[in-house]
Amino acid sequence: MNSIEENLKNNNWTPLHTRIISHRIGDGTVNYYGHYVWDNKNPHEFIDLTKKLEIKIWGPTLCKKWGTSKIIIHKNLFLKFGEIIETDGNRLLRNPAYFIETIRKMPRAHKLQTLFALLVDDGSCINWMLTLFEDQHKEVVNSVYQLWNDLCPSTAKISELVTPKGTRVYHIQINREGIIFFKNEVDKAVNEFGELAGIWWKQEPLNRRYEKATNRRALLINDTKNKKELKDKILIDYLTNRRSATFTEIKNILSISTDRARRILRRLAKEKKLFLIDAGNKARYSMVEENISQEYREQIILHWIEENQSVGNKEIRKLFKIGSELAGVILNRMCKKKLLKKVNNYQKARYILFS
Repeated sequence: MNSIEENLKNNNWTPLHTRIISHRIGDGTVNYYGHYVWDNKNPHEFIDLTKKLEIKIWGPTLCKKWGTSKIIIHKNLFLKFGEIIETDGNRLLRNPAYFIETIRKMPRAHKLQTLFALLVDDGSCINWMLTLFEDQHKEVVNSVYQLWNDLCPSTAKISELVTPKGTRVYHIQINREGIIFFKNEVDKAVNEFGELAGIWWKQEPLNRRYEKATNRRALLINDTKNKKELKDKILIDYLTNRRSATFTEIKNILSISTDRARRILRRLAKEKKLFLIDAGNKARYSMVEENISQEYREQIILHWIEENQSVGNKEIRKLFKIGSELAGVILNRMCKKKLLKKVNNYQKARYILFS
């Protein structure tokens, strides 16, 4: 057990205590006197949790303008937390990004309660991708994003939205795998600590989102996605170990139809994961972009002759890593264009600039 865990245990600071102070990030502020204020339309669970933990509060006070209830908790709660984990309690209260970075050092159950608080205050379970958190401050959003990745990596992304008033807002979106993970963790926390450890009035929207994420159609879509990623990997691994592959080779490797092979290759080429080496009916695909046009090769050959006076079939083969027959075709085309002149007709014929 590390020092933080020992200090938490010795001071009876539970994940639910961390939950209370974590609501500072979403709908929490600091008032004129430096105390923690939570402002929300649904205060009941928050109040019940403070009673369970025997934390003294002031309020709730109804805000007539917004219809919210303000609850005030003395700053000493943050100061106590700072002492337990040996850091600056005032900074934890006033600096949300620092608070999240500190939570990242805490045990797993405490991290999860912070994420639950963020979803309750500033998240949504309505859309296809669950919105874990949204905020105008990119530093805070990045810290929350890293906290999520500590527990469930590669299941979230940050999106950016500009409101009609020009305000830039950052959202953390959670995908299907993340939704399943989140729902399971909420259920575990409720079983261990009770209903107040869950996501309160947002539990039902999460349940509906989870049902859609695990229904038959969602499973089919996910299976299709996994198969697509597998075929991409097979193809890229194959090309990584070879210089190139023809369309027919690729189709046979993946065991798919012609149309489907074309769709996969077009998508990967668009994503710059592979390149089409266009050579007419001998076109092929490679991991390395390469220009094999006659014009490009002619420029390379002419430059070679300027430095070496002449060129032969052997040098052409080495320059372009091609066979003797294709090298001869390239040289004969250049002779027909009167770019080169053949010096002799022997097996080791040389070519010089046409004059």
